[in-house]
Amino acid sequence: MVKPLQLKTLNKKDIYWLVFAAFLILLPLAPAVGANSFHMHVVILILLFASMAQAWNIIGGYCGQVSFGHSVFFGIGAYGAGMAVVTYGVMPWPGILIGVILAAVVAVVISYPCFKLSGHYFAIA
Repeated sequence: MVKPLQLKTLNKKDIYWLVFAAFLILLPLAPAVGANSFHMHVVILILLFASMAQAWNIIGGYCGQVSFGHSVFFGIGAYGAGMAVVTYGVMPWPGILIGVILAAVVAVVISYPCFKLSGHYFAIA
C-alpha cells in the first residue's frame, strides 16, 4: 500500500537555501530601489567572475582538463562589447550582443581548422 504524502519540516539548512534563493531572485530588483552605481558594478563583476569560476571548475575540477578557451572567448566578447560601446556609441545591451556575436564568429573561425585534426593533435588544439 502506498503511504500518503507527508509534509517535511524545514531544518536550518533548508532555511539557509530558501533565503539564498530569495536573495538571488530579488537581486535584479536592486537598481529599481536606488542602488548605487558602484554597488551594481561590484555585483556585476562578482557574477561575471563567478560564472568564469564555474566554467573553470567544471572543465578543470570535474573533467581534469586544462582549458583557456573560456577565458579567450570571454575576453574577445568583452573587448568587442567595449569597443562597440566606446568607439561607436552603441548602447550597452546591443553592445553585449555584438560581443557575443564576435566571440561566436571567432569560435567558428578557430574551430573549422581544429575539426580537421584527429587524435592527439585535436586534443592539443
